[in-house]
Amino acid sequence: MTLLLKLEHLALFLAALVAYWLFAAFILVPDLSFAGYIAGPKTGSFCYNACHSWLGPVGLSATTLLLDWQLEQISSRLNRLSAGNL
Repeated sequence: MTLLLKLEHLALFLAALVAYWLFAAFILVPDLSFAGYIAGPKTGSFCYNACHSWLGPVGLSATTLLLDWQLEQISSRLNRLSAGNL
C-alpha cells in the first residue's frame, strides 16, 4: 500500500471513530429539560412539558412553510421582472 492509501484509510477510520462516539454521546446524554427540576417540581414539570410539547415543532413548521411560500412568490416576481414580463 502506498502512503497516500494508508493516510486515506487512517482518515476514514478516525472519522468513523468520531462519528461513533458522537452518536453514543448523544444517545446517552440525559434529557436537558430535566434541569428545570433543580428549581423545584413545579418549575421542572413546566420545563419538561414545554420541551415535549407539539406546539414548538408545529409552529416552526408552519412558519417555515409560510416563509418559503412568500420567498417563492418574491423570487417568481423577480424572475418575471428580470425577463421583462410584468
